[in-house]
Amino acid sequence: MIKRTEILIGVLFLIFQSCSTSQEQITFSKEEQMKKDRESLDMMYEEILTISHSNECTTPDNWTFTKIGAKACGGPTHYIPYPTNIERTAFLEKVTKYTKAEDQFNKKWKLNSDCMIPAAPTAIKCENGKAILVF
Repeated sequence: MIKRTEILIGVLFLIFQSCSTSQEQITFSKEEQMKKDRESLDMMYEEILTISHSNECTTPDNWTFTKIGAKACGGPTHYIPYPTNIERTAFLEKVTKYTKAEDQFNKKWKLNSDCMIPAAPTAIKCENGKAILVF
């Protein structure tokens, strides 16, 4: 009878040990999830940049700009230029989706940022085929 009890205690001990999770494993998991979330945001941003850079800038009149991103304390992170001859509604929907996703990312991971509001561009100029924001 004692032998059975000892075996049962041993088995239960092993079960509980194998089910426990160390703080190190939890931290690693959070870091990996945060990295995955950041990669998803980066992919969205790269798609926006690809569209933004899809045309050569030859005259500033064919370009405009929009705010993009979400700082942790509110407001956009910056502005990007884009050509006016693209499908603007679809492009701006992607920008809005990205901005909302970055806001959710900041809240989920309790991130901080400076609370400075970036200056809005006053104009766009073309240099070497690229649209440059003027502040």
